[in-house]
Amino acid sequence: MNPLLWSARLWSALSIVFILYFVGAHVISPLSLVNVTSKDLIAFFFFPIGVFTGLLASWKDPLLGGAITISSLILLFTLIPNTASSFWINVLAGPGYLFLIYGIIEKFSK
Repeated sequence: MNPLLWSARLWSALSIVFILYFVGAHVISPLSLVNVTSKDLIAFFFFPIGVFTGLLASWKDPLLGGAITISSLILLFTLIPNTASSFWINVLAGPGYLFLIYGIIEKFSK
């Protein structure tokens, strides 16, 4: 059992549950589509959808899932630069870094 992998999995499980909770709350809100711009909709695909997809994929393939998660973050930060300083976005996507590190270590240690 690799502690880096299991730390990433535990953290990602918590992140996935929290992302599902806040997306669900946002979807059922009657104000969820008020004043939404196309830029906001594009950003929505990077976070939470891209990060969520990457975290799920990481359970099967840590390198691929970590790359999806981090790529989604980079694209989000490029599209809306002020999100780079968001504590919660970085905390929720944090397991992606651990999965990516684990995947790289695993790939080059063979």
